[in-house]
Amino acid sequence: MEATSGGPRTCQGTAGTLATMNQSLNFSAHLMMSFSVRCYRPCLKRQVIDLLEEGYDPENLDIAQPAVNVEDWYCGRTDCGCIYKLTVTLLDESHEVIEEFKPEEVTLDPDSDDCSWRKVSHTFTDYGPGLRFISFEHGGQDTKYWQGWFGVRVTGSSVTIDL
Repeated sequence: MEATSGGPRTCQGTAGTLATMNQSLNFSAHLMMSFSVRCYRPCLKRQVIDLLEEGYDPENLDIAQPAVNVEDWYCGRTDCGCIYKLTVTLLDESHEVIEEFKPEEVTLDPDSDDCSWRKVSHTFTDYGPGLRFISFEHGGQDTKYWQGWFGVRVTGSSVTIDL
């Protein structure tokens, strides 16, 4: 887990397990994260995928500029509101931003929302040459600042590259 604004946060998920990312990369640079729950303070998880380390050829990335598909699932609780945030960034070899997807943060209120799972997705295309890393960051917090694990729930996150 990386430091977020306000310092690093260690948040727990279901069954008292540390909320960590389980990376499952293959030839399509597929990223999967396990279910986790955010805490009462702002808590974000971030993972950076090194495409060259995963076996992608820089020339193919520059010429083909393959589509990069991003997906994430989130929901709130029935007893406490929460905030959900997502930022996915395409980065060059110096970690400079090529393109970014950062939808507006979502506030979920159990009094007006049905607390069902929601999907957010985006496809990056025509972003130009130089893609070498993909940064995926998501998380949030609860809106009542309750002590414990009452924030947004996230699962099923993925990043795939169409080559």
